[in-house]
Amino acid sequence: MKNKKFTSKDEKLHVFVPFVNLLLFEKFESPNFNSDNEKLSENYIEAVKIINDTSIDSSDYFKMKVQYFITELSEVKRRLIFDSIIKNDLFMSAMSITYIIENNLSMNKESSLISHTEILKNLLDFTVKGEMSKVLFYFFTLYFEHIFYLESSDENYISQTEYDNLFENLLKNP
Repeated sequence: MKNKKFTSKDEKLHVFVPFVNLLLFEKFESPNFNSDNEKLSENYIEAVKIINDTSIDSSDYFKMKVQYFITELSEVKRRLIFDSIIKNDLFMSAMSITYIIENNLSMNKESSLISHTEILKNLLDFTVKGEMSKVLFYFFTLYFEHIFYLESSDENYISQTEYDNLFENLLKNP
């Protein structure tokens, strides 16, 4: 994404570029793409195989990368992520329903209010203190899962076009 310019609409995506790089290459910096393709990290390649056999939330690789990314964020960047999450109505609704089900609550307005309050509390703790929570992990899981299912002619490399398409897909997500 080195040459790509972000519009104000895309600004929320900018905070996630280092995370995508961390997943694919185990470093925050974007690749140079001096050749046609860039080598993916061996750990990413291995994680793809495991995730294809199980699921993303059982991947230690993904969990470790999310945790590492979170610990390296400034409060300003955590705020950008917070804003992206709370503006995502689909995710917020899904998390509310998940909270209600996990806590064996009735599907009513009171439970909905309780779930939204708890979700916001978790997200504020993340924003202010950098604390990881189940809500945050669910967001990263849902928002970035597709990165482990790349369609590529070579499973060891990614092309500039495939790399750019990852970010285009992220922009399409609500």
